[in-house]
Amino acid sequence: MGFYQAVYAVGMSGGPFVAGWMSAAYGLRGGFWLGGIAAALAAVLSWVWLRESGVSAKKINRAG
Repeated sequence: MGFYQAVYAVGMSGGPFVAGWMSAAYGLRGGFWLGGIAAALAAVLSWVWLRESGVSAKKINRAG
């Protein structure tokens, strides 16, 4: 649990720092682009990892 909290804390501190740095360097548009790219990357990685684990939408719907 301590490792999880440490990684979470890095993200909670580093994310706004990087977004602020991008906004300062490239304007508000740069900060929004950074957020959009991060969201798209997270979506692609989630899709890849779910395909590799063999989890399908049918399995998820039956469990829920």
